Amino acid sequence: MPDAATAAHPRKHQDFWLSDGSIVLSVENVLFKVHRTVLSMHSAFFQSMFDTCTAGEDQEGSEARPLVVPGVAPRPFSHLIRMIYGPLGGSIPEELAANKDDLTALIRLSHRLQFRSVLDVAKDLVQSSLSPLERLDLALSCDIDVWAYIAFSDVVLSFSRDSFGQQALVSRETYANILIARQRVSDARSLFILRKGCNSSGAWMYPMVYSRIIPTTSRENFALALSELRSIPNLTPPVQQSYFNSPSLLQKEFELWTPSLESEHEIIRDVWRTLQKGPVGTSG
Repeated sequence: MPDAATAAHPRKHQDFWLSDGSIVLSVENVLFKVHRTVLSMHSAFFQSMFDTCTAGEDQEGSEARPLVVPGVAPRPFSHLIRMIYGPLGGSIPEELAANKDDLTALIRLSHRLQFRSVLDVAKDLVQSSLSPLERLDLALSCDIDVWAYIAFSDVVLSFSRDSFGQQALVSRETYANILIARQRVSDARSLFILRKGCNSSGAWMYPMVYSRIIPTTSRENFALALSELRSIPNLTPPVQQSYFNSPSLLQKEFELWTPSLESEHEIIRDVWRTLQKGPVGTSG
């Protein structure tokens, strides 16, 4: 096992120590020798940096004086460099494409160092594997405006019981806004069920049962919430057994007893505008 001095000794990256490179970067204890022009082409951060310094054997960025990139780990940085040197320029290596954590780290690093083209490619690939809260976290911390409102509304309408660890993905203020929006949507649903029940003669069971589950249930979990009613004594779901074999029938039943999805998005947008103060998107 190497001692501390050996472990800290700089080593050249096995793939990105390019013989014709014009800039040497030190990322923790790993050295990268790449091209200033390539970095400048892809990164506004490096372009601005290189505009204020000159190249030379004794200048920072030379083999004698590597340019230190602080607070960056070698693994995501090597992924970033691999992408900009890829055969298609920005292509995702296969081993990276299958790793959500690596892609997330790459997005954060691309945002920090202003590699916008890399960020755009990575975000499109990782989006489907992220939870709504994870998407919201990345959207707000990495300025991915196209995700922001949609992720916020998805979190609100999921009505999930988020753990403390999940809640910590976003700021307290943001999570408070999520809870406010959920409560307003829940109140609107409760009022809708009450009004519909008052106008439905002989259908007292529907509002009684649905008022217990619909206000805090997502559209995706409606079938599960209904089936769980069977465990409650003297209370049965107000739909026929055949409904449980038909997702479309259950979806129609849910929509029959809730405000329209667009009206719920109006409630959520109002919270987003006034409390979150972020860019307002569409409901998709």
